[in-house]
Amino acid sequence: TFTEHLSLKPMFGIDAQIIHTPGHTLGSSSLLIGKNLLVGDTAFNIWINMIYPLFADNEPQLHQTWRRLLKMDVDMIYPAHGKRFSMEKFKAAAIKKGIVS
Repeated sequence: TFTEHLSLKPMFGIDAQIIHTPGHTLGSSSLLIGKNLLVGDTAFNIWINMIYPLFADNEPQLHQTWRRLLKMDVDMIYPAHGKRFSMEKFKAAAIKKGIVS
């Protein structure tokens, strides 16, 4: 199994965590630095109000990942595709997609 969080501080002195964020792909990971979350392809921002990825290898797992990320103390999200966006925009996309109510 994958580790959910891996702190980079002990090994590299960087106050950041690698977070396992499967769903888009099994090995998808994100990087949390302070209140900034670099999510790779776990979310997109290439079209107006289109945050949800174009595909997911395991959509139920992606929904679980999104619910877990929504509980985090994050201000800004940086996707691999498109400009950064706020946690509020991420929450709105999750509600629109029916991931949370």
